[in-house]
Amino acid sequence: MPEVRPKELWIFVKANCLVENEVSRVCDLFQRAAACGFSRVILHDSKFARLDNVPKSYFSNLQTLRETASSNKLKILPSTCPIGYSNSFLARYPNLAEGLPVREAMFRIDGSLAQIQPTVVWDSDNQSAKPTMHLDPTVRWHEGELSYRFHSKERARMRTRLAVQPFQHYQLTLQIKTDELQGQVEVQPHGFPGGQTGSDQHGRRLCYTDLAIASSQDWTTYNLTFNSLDYSIIDLHIGSWGAERGSYSIRGIKLESCGAVNLVRSETAPIEVKLANTRGVSGDDSVRLTEGIDFETWLDPMLGNDPTSGSFGAWHQAPAIRLKRNISNGSHLEVSYYHTHVIGSDQVCASLGNFQFQELLKDHIRRVAVQFPNCDWMMNHDEVRLLGWMPTNIPELGPSPNSEQILAHNVQTCVQSIMSVAPQADLWVWSDMFDPYHNAIDQYCLVRDSLDRLQLPSGIGVVNWNEGNKAESLKYFEERGHRQVVGAYYDQPLEQTKLWLDCITTNGIQGVEAFLYTTWKNDYKELESFSQLVRSHSWFS
Repeated sequence: MPEVRPKELWIFVKANCLVENEVSRVCDLFQRAAACGFSRVILHDSKFARLDNVPKSYFSNLQTLRETASSNKLKILPSTCPIGYSNSFLARYPNLAEGLPVREAMFRIDGSLAQIQPTVVWDSDNQSAKPTMHLDPTVRWHEGELSYRFHSKERARMRTRLAVQPFQHYQLTLQIKTDELQGQVEVQPHGFPGGQTGSDQHGRRLCYTDLAIASSQDWTTYNLTFNSLDYSIIDLHIGSWGAERGSYSIRGIKLESCGAVNLVRSETAPIEVKLANTRGVSGDDSVRLTEGIDFETWLDPMLGNDPTSGSFGAWHQAPAIRLKRNISNGSHLEVSYYHTHVIGSDQVCASLGNFQFQELLKDHIRRVAVQFPNCDWMMNHDEVRLLGWMPTNIPELGPSPNSEQILAHNVQTCVQSIMSVAPQADLWVWSDMFDPYHNAIDQYCLVRDSLDRLQLPSGIGVVNWNEGNKAESLKYFEERGHRQVVGAYYDQPLEQTKLWLDCITTNGIQGVEAFLYTTWKNDYKELESFSQLVRSHSWFS
């Protein structure tokens, strides 16, 4: 049974501590939070991951924040270890991103360059190649254009089944027009286990990139990429789920294989380039080419630089392979490589099995400890959506670890590193990746295999934000002796916070120590009302 401690109110604050106006805003927020009963603040700044590359003024600003917090009796928990949302590290080290494997993609040689020879899977403008489509009621397909006008909140999309090659990199291009659309248009390719062409049961979703469509826009072209993984059949869904009103139209849908967009190059992301169709040479069907001898170093200069430094775009021109030896035009290379996948609008995951990334994490922790002595810590293991497909070079992991082992090792490494510099600290982490009622499941997003047996080390507290399965999740962590903080608000009506409070008292949950005012929009208008709601509830007494 978790130790009974006084109930508290916490606040989540995201800030750019390099900017003076931001520091003033946060100081005012600290004073306001303290005045209405908050006692702790989780302070998040992406620059905590690059404290070796900030000006001296940044450290002066941190001192101002520490002093303001102390004078208002607020304890700061620095937000550390950006696992899942790893962009703050990858801005400088983009090739440490986690990747998906492409196996023996066919590149064609033209002069000194070798580039992908695209295979078109579907082109909606080519009516002779039109596959069978399934349309939701009232969705209209006419002369190569899909359209729908919403009258209520409902699903409106098309679905078509297509044959693909396993472990290939595909590009989907389409044009979208909207008129006062309240909602989003989505592209969702799903795989089919074993290529079951007669089945209606689909496998995992293969693309998680947002389109970011405006409510009203003229025809606009979008490009997405995805990896087919081990599927030979995909079910392509395009449309909208749950829009309120307005309309959308889609045309120019084209799906084809693509080159190495967002190519990742590291010790844990090896490449293999073979000259194909050379039967009889050394008794093999192909000859392996050597980087630096047969072709120049192959990199994607746009990785982490699209459109600006530190940004990962979903689509840009793929880098060609530049040959250093003469090979006949029209010959083909079989190319294997790894590429990362942009999730949402910009999320990119780090390669947790990469020793260099592990060492960067340790250095990050040492530097944070200098700036926040005698503090408790918040670890950001959260929504790790891409994991387990790449080799590892961390000796303790062995030759073939599964996703669960890789993530568990990373958590343990972070915990040990923090305790080595802050042995008296309390450690906290977001709940979702350790919660079988949330994201600790089989094949979560693009995680290679199951996380459903992943266990959080004892003594680590969880910030529980599983709103969809409150009771089950709270009980799960209670039974395992983990202290809990409820991550509430999330820019929603305060009624949602009350549901959390009622759930705890109704189910007799023990070990919940605090409620965290959690906003991703820097919206603190409900701060005082949140405090009053929580402090007046029977849970708080």
